[in-house]
Amino acid sequence: MDVIEPHMGGVRIEDKKVPTFTREDVDEDELAFVFGEVDTSALKSYLTEHLEIFQPEHQQTNVNLTRPAHDRWGVGKVMFRFCDDFMLRVFEFPWWHDPFWQSHLLPIFETLGVPPHRIMRCLLACIPPSVNIPIHHDTGLWVSV
Repeated sequence: MDVIEPHMGGVRIEDKKVPTFTREDVDEDELAFVFGEVDTSALKSYLTEHLEIFQPEHQQTNVNLTRPAHDRWGVGKVMFRFCDDFMLRVFEFPWWHDPFWQSHLLPIFETLGVPPHRIMRCLLACIPPSVNIPIHHDTGLWVSV
């Protein structure tokens, strides 16, 4: 399997096998990397003005995916691409192909240097101000790949 090297920094696969908060050797500079700049102001403005987009009833032309923990916490979502935990299937939702969403997503992927077909999971999440997502460790093959 080929690996796309990040432009600056990188998180080693070994370091993804345990939750970051449990590691004593973490330098804060290791937690965020700059790959470049993308103007996301138009996307932010659209989402701010259309918060209803995160609710299933306002996504008639897309597909709603039930995510038990996120749904229980009240996290709204817009799904674009999603793989199962074992990366056996990657589902592309209708909005993944929509020109409006592509105009906002593709510049991000280009800046990261990741071709869109390599994206395993792509979604937008809206977390209400009163919601705290508990510390957790994502699982599944997709996490380390």
